[in-house]
Amino acid sequence: MNQGYNPNNAQSDHGASANKSPSKHGRRRQRPNKGRKKAAGALEQGQQPQQAQQGPSRGVSGRKSTRRRQSTVNPNVFLAVQVSSAIIHENVRYFQESLVERNPKYFYFRVPVPKCHVTLKVFNAPPQHIDSILQAMERAVASNHEPIHLEFDGVNDFDDKVVFAQLTPNPALDALRKKLIKAINRLNVLDHPLTVDKYEPHLTLMKTSRCKDKKLRQMEIDLEHYEDLIHCYFGQESVGSVQLLSMELMGERNGYYFSHGEVHFAEVFESTYTDHSWCCNESFPKPLQEPESSLSTESISVPPKVLVPPRIERFWNHRSIQMIFNPKTLIVASLVALLTWKLRGSVKK
Repeated sequence: MNQGYNPNNAQSDHGASANKSPSKHGRRRQRPNKGRKKAAGALEQGQQPQQAQQGPSRGVSGRKSTRRRQSTVNPNVFLAVQVSSAIIHENVRYFQESLVERNPKYFYFRVPVPKCHVTLKVFNAPPQHIDSILQAMERAVASNHEPIHLEFDGVNDFDDKVVFAQLTPNPALDALRKKLIKAINRLNVLDHPLTVDKYEPHLTLMKTSRCKDKKLRQMEIDLEHYEDLIHCYFGQESVGSVQLLSMELMGERNGYYFSHGEVHFAEVFESTYTDHSWCCNESFPKPLQEPESSLSTESISVPPKVLVPPRIERFWNHRSIQMIFNPKTLIVASLVALLTWKLRGSVKK
């Protein structure tokens, strides 16, 4: 009489490897034989057992499901309002340099003063639809005829990774942001529509992601180093335009981002104090000290910019093109070509 199958008497091809001791979590839990019981019951009733579905899941109609993972696209542009007040720039510079004196490693976390701005929305825009997005922005701000007053008071942070100057509550800026988002969504040219999510406008002062060193990037900006500066008042400014800035193209000569376009909606009178020779000049080693009398306090003269078609300028300012024509890249490429040529000659011999 044949005995039934006993798993305790089974032996594998490797001998003792079948008699393994139980893991520290206990014996393995045996799976219930629900499928076998259903198949046996179906055979007794004269029905064919259902086979397990393989491949992509099918719906009720039998068609293959068309669900796909949403591809994550990196943003390449952002809506922003430029902060160009010389008084705000000087206060930002004082704050940054005071932190650097307390911890020299914070030097690599500073945001350049000429790049001061307030971000409204970050998104990915197809290059062929940049012009249509600018036109939609013009239509969105057509009803705005008064400048927006910005006031920066106090310092706060995001998870000790980003330190920023707080912007006082501004309903006019929030309304402008919503108008721009709605106008861009009406075009239906983006892969994913923009959302009016929770938003905290701010002026970034320092952030660890600016550092290229991975070890320093993991650091945190300690609150103890600027606890006595959290009530700093940076100043106020009136703005009358919105910009569409690039995150990929090389910036302007003055240190600001590359701008695809700027939409004006109100006339703003310039301040009487417009001296940026100290706050936006990175050559001063000790910004907390007053500039010496021997140094020139006049504004730096910038050579006139040659007019180039926008398409050619965008192509030339792209990071990949700049990397290809970088002198270091050309030297490395020439050395690799020389070594390859010598190795081929030695192989032929």
